Amino acid sequence: MTQRTIPPHARMIPPHARMIPPEAQCVFVGEIFSVYQWPQRLYDGSVATFEMVRRPDTVFVIAVDDAGNVLVNDEEQPGGIVRHGHLPAGRVDPEDATIIAAAQRELREETGWEFADWQLLEVVQPEPKMEWFIHLVLAQQPVHHMPPQRDAGERITTRAISWQELVQSAVLLRHFPWLRDVASVEELAPRHRGSL
Repeated sequence: MTQRTIPPHARMIPPHARMIPPEAQCVFVGEIFSVYQWPQRLYDGSVATFEMVRRPDTVFVIAVDDAGNVLVNDEEQPGGIVRHGHLPAGRVDPEDATIIAAAQRELREETGWEFADWQLLEVVQPEPKMEWFIHLVLAQQPVHHMPPQRDAGERITTRAISWQELVQSAVLLRHFPWLRDVASVEELAPRHRGSL
């Protein structure tokens, strides 16, 4: 069985997403990744084993401070993972009631900030062989700051950068290339409001 429990209304799937078929069998379950296989009929009538990977969805948060700058993290994790100028991001947990709730939790854990205005901008499937979606969320109107609640395996420093600096990020543009055409944060929300 390939079904998994998704929090109500938590997952938005892009129209052309490639999903693991219902007949697939799970052959491996790891901490993050699960591997599924199924028999697939080929054009010549023969059958081959096809495979896809599933992992929890991810949220990326564009958090805009009162000065109009965007919060980013410089992060280090065990195993040599180092990221500079990366949006606050993380996995959608099964306990998250919605994608926005996951984004709020991740932003609060990594930066300590809470915001009043939240908007889902876009959902993409970055790899066709993975049932995995990245949700880009906009957070505006900061209302409260508290100490971050980072995981034991995270060293994070949060800083604010300009919109122009943000849209130079190769990671961000790889997943959301349309951002290079957005001149400012002010253009972002009206441009994509109601587009999902």
